[in-house]
Amino acid sequence: MDQIIPPPALTQDEVRVGAWAEVREPLERARVFGNSADFWLNVQRRSDLWEAMNSPRERERIKRARRLVAAA
Repeated sequence: MDQIIPPPALTQDEVRVGAWAEVREPLERARVFGNSADFWLNVQRRSDLWEAMNSPRERERIKRARRLVAAA
């Protein structure tokens, strides 16, 4: 199972609140616009991916990322 490791600046409570907001907003948009929450989650995912691929700052941050090594 993939695990999301929050940046050190965030507390676990802040991560939980952020995760809840990420789920709640697409549900609200789906209700307002009459489509699905999946649609809005995909819009956000594609936007995040585009930003990461087209932002020099994000590309540099991604280049610095290192693969996690499994504990023996």
